[in-house]
Amino acid sequence: MPRKPAISPVPQKLSNISRPRILLLICGGAERLRRSLEKRAHLDCATTLPGARELWRPGRYDVVLAAFDQDPEESARLCKEIKDRAPDQLLAFLVGHGEDLPPEPCPDAVFPKHEPAEYLLARIETFLVARGQGFLSGVHERSSQLYPRA
Repeated sequence: MPRKPAISPVPQKLSNISRPRILLLICGGAERLRRSLEKRAHLDCATTLPGARELWRPGRYDVVLAAFDQDPEESARLCKEIKDRAPDQLLAFLVGHGEDLPPEPCPDAVFPKHEPAEYLLARIETFLVARGQGFLSGVHERSSQLYPRA
């Protein structure tokens, strides 16, 4: 007697997330990461906090990647503003070994800062697929377009 899978298989069609919309809040030393992500994602890069505030709007990005290279307290304040204005915004922190994370806001994910862009993008896509399958709360308008629930 054939067994039923414990969970439904992940749809093979990933074209809707193959180029996620990313806001990268990073400066200094991230040029290689920026160039690599630009090839694989719709990327806006903010090198200043006022620039990031100007770019970000609710629903514009699938994920906001934040590094705290410059003015960590103000960067954390900006991330808190983003989560306050759009609680469903996926927010991921990029951190290096031994770096302290701000106590607030709590990110949806923490990724290694110095890992290759293709690994980082695979992590982002995994989060977006999980959100589309209903495993993570998130930007429901975008996730429901990815994979409608049966």
